[in-house]
Amino acid sequence: MRRVWMDVDCGVDDGQALALLALAQRRSLVEVVGVSAVAGNVCLDSVLVNTERVMKACGLDRALLHRGAAEPMLGQAMDFTGAL
Repeated sequence: MRRVWMDVDCGVDDGQALALLALAQRRSLVEVVGVSAVAGNVCLDSVLVNTERVMKACGLDRALLHRGAAEPMLGQAMDFTGAL
């Protein structure tokens, strides 16, 4: 079984990817070791809250959740918190 660590900025697409990863784990195809949450279109604190909620909803709450990078390595950070 492959051990997987996923790096996300947990918007809709990464949330769906975590759900698929959880399904693969339930089918014993992978073991989800942990998830790194990084800033994406919103600030890191918002990403962490969203990632934790998605992990819990998918049954991945036993995997580690790591606070990743708060800013991009290249380019300017953009924050769309509250844009909608």
